[in-house]
Formats: sequence, C-alpha cells, structure tokens
Amino acid sequence: MNKKEMDETQNINNKLRIAKNPIVLEFWRTDCSFCKAMSPIINNLIQKHKDQIEFIKINVDENTDLAVSCSVSYLPAFIFFNHGRQITSVEGARTEKVFDDKIKEMLSIKEKETT
Repeated sequence: MNKKEMDETQNINNKLRIAKNPIVLEFWRTDCSFCKAMSPIINNLIQKHKDQIEFIKINVDENTDLAVSCSVSYLPAFIFFNHGRQITSVEGARTEKVFDDKIKEMLSIKEKETT
C-alpha cells in the first residue's frame, strides 16, 4: 500500500467510525460499464438522501487495499455502514428500488439506535 492509498484508507475508516449519519461506500472503476450505468441512479439517491446518508465514491484502481479489505469481488459494489459497522452490501447493477430498500433498512437501524 502506498502512502496516498494508506492515507485515503485511514481517512475513510475514520469517517466510518465517527459519522453521525450512515455511509455508503461505492466501489467503481473508470472502465466498468455497469458502474457507468449505475451513475444516474446513484446520483438520484444522493440527492434524495443528502441529509440522511453520505455517499463516498472509491476508485478501486486508486484504492485496491480498501476494496480487498471490504471483500469487494464485483463492480460496482456498494457497502452500507452505520456507526462503523457494515449493515449490508449490494454488488453489480441493480434497480433504484433495491437501493431504496437497503437505505430504508439502514435508516431504520439508525432510528432504533437513537431511540
């Protein structure tokens, strides 16, 4: 792991640990056609949930070790975290409804933890 990659991994791990809102890590690469196809869906989700969830894009070519440590085996990959804990994940191109369901699940966990 080079210094830049190590710093990026550390920054993301810190964010996951201290974040007040859930986080979705999106693993992608520039030559991935499924990643490109998912872009409008993810952008819509970002707008719809901007006050509730943080989305972080991670280029696997620039951050291979983080992808390996998160057991990413297929792109695009989306890993949902709440309070530093992985809640669920989605790999591959999926419909917006699949993501809405995962987000509802994650937000219900957050709600239970704050009550």
